[in-house]
Amino acid sequence: LSRLAAQNASVPIKDFLNLPYQRSLQELAGGARQCHPFVARTPKHETSYRWVAPTRRIVTTVFVTEDLPNPPKTLEELKGHEIAVQRGTLGDQTLEQLGIPATRITDTSRLAILLANHRVSVFVAEYASGFASAKEAAVTVREAMPLAETLGYFVCSLAVDNATADRLAK
Repeated sequence: LSRLAAQNASVPIKDFLNLPYQRSLQELAGGARQCHPFVARTPKHETSYRWVAPTRRIVTTVFVTEDLPNPPKTLEELKGHEIAVQRGTLGDQTLEQLGIPATRITDTSRLAILLANHRVSVFVAEYASGFASAKEAAVTVREAMPLAETLGYFVCSLAVDNATADRLAK
């Protein structure tokens, strides 16, 4: 998405970096002249980035193993489960806002491992990240229930000028 936006906007790109998500957000907020293809627009992030254009829906989802007999279908049922979530993610923020306790871990790849080893009964993650975590851990999961939805935006650091951001938006 970044390459396509830059090409269509005639914006030269020096490098494409594949960074861990949290690190990329820190670098953007720190002023590096960089852009990111999707960041959830939340009050916490509002003043940290130049919001260029919406790119996709971000659905925060509750995942379970295929063999869980009674997966949660409501928030009340979810509260009865042992939950894992990656620290600092949109899923973590959602659970915090809902007042639902969870085991917080440092990386997405551990979510499915905890689930497979029955250390937790569910995990919360962004839809694509949840399935990617399960694939990496060779664990079959399914979506039990969507928990929240927000828009993901193409963002740039505040160091990117208005003219460039406007061309990227178009």
